[in-house]
Amino acid sequence: MEYAGKEVALVILKTVSEKEGLMGVGKLALLLKGSASKRVKGDNAEFKSAIFWQPIDVIENFIKQLVQKGLLEVRTIGFYPNLRPVLYVSDKGKTAIGGKAEILLEILRKEKEVKLNEPMQLTLEAFSRLKSIEAVANERGIAVSTVWKHLIGLCMLGMIKPEAVISLELKERILEAAKGKSKVGEIKALLPYISYEEIRLALADRKKEKQ
Repeated sequence: MEYAGKEVALVILKTVSEKEGLMGVGKLALLLKGSASKRVKGDNAEFKSAIFWQPIDVIENFIKQLVQKGLLEVRTIGFYPNLRPVLYVSDKGKTAIGGKAEILLEILRKEKEVKLNEPMQLTLEAFSRLKSIEAVANERGIAVSTVWKHLIGLCMLGMIKPEAVISLELKERILEAAKGKSKVGEIKALLPYISYEEIRLALADRKKEKQ
């Protein structure tokens, strides 16, 4: 599993404490991201943009995890039909702030629909000739990590098989370790000698088979 830095939870709790009862999950995530949205444009909260490097959906998941842990509370204010949920810091959350508790929040990302685009097509054509990720990266002038990303996407689209990139034995070893697990970090913990990219490639093929 991938986790955020231990200071992230306290930043969120302190921001809710400052803005208690004024915003819900979505608006708080925009504030912490430092979004240019009109909803938070004029807000000068102490920790505005404090989690700028994370996507909005990841920040929203951080907030929801704090609710699940009982550190934040969601209360409904207003009158029907203009009810709206807002955030408050619970007593448990206030204790965590005062004690500077170390709270782990898992990084959870929404899966995005993969679509074939021109960069992926060019990577496919280059890889079909060169059979080497490093060679493709050099020829196309892109990062090795980008080539991996393209190949994983192509696998999810059914345009290549993992065996074109990794051995069948390695693919089967990854899929065996992945049984009953959905997170790359869990599988990586069992197979520390295998890269995240290789694991994602094998899982991409598994996802394609389920569709």
